[in-house]
Amino acid sequence: MAVKTNLVIDQGADFNSSFTFTDDTDELIDFTSYTANSQIRKTYASTTAYNFQVNLANNGVDLIEIGVPFLDPSGDGPIIENASKRSIARGMNLKKVLELSTEFRKTNHHTPLIMMTYFNPLLKYGLENIFQDVEQAGFDGILIVDLPFEEEQEVVSKIKKTNLDFIRLIAPSTPLARMKIGRAHD
Repeated sequence: MAVKTNLVIDQGADFNSSFTFTDDTDELIDFTSYTANSQIRKTYASTTAYNFQVNLANNGVDLIEIGVPFLDPSGDGPIIENASKRSIARGMNLKKVLELSTEFRKTNHHTPLIMMTYFNPLLKYGLENIFQDVEQAGFDGILIVDLPFEEEQEVVSKIKKTNLDFIRLIAPSTPLARMKIGRAHD
């Protein structure tokens, strides 16, 4: 699979990146990732994040990844870190990301939504209900960027009770033996 990456760098934006993937069938997939933000208005229909999602979907993006802002995004660079800080300062959190997506799903049922998050916000929310709530909010998958394979069994067992896809990050340098640890939990 060939990957073309377009990185948008804008000091005031919470838009992180757009990727175009070409697979063996030469199918192009537009993938957009952003950190959810909010201007805290009366309805989510008037927020920047909501409008951004609607515009992406209306303009043909194939998949939207919504990042839950987190104060200590350890593996992320300064762009995502700063987007998270701005989003949190504006009042965005995990609960509001769920509300935002619920609102989005009222008018769009076809554009896949992926939640990108760190483990701490999920733990704070409560592991007993979070994955059902993520699914009810209209997400199709979840990516927990700081959850190592060795620690994911409890989470995977809870995700299996939903229709969410659990997405793992694997670097090109990840040894095959390590990749098999994650696959063993499927």
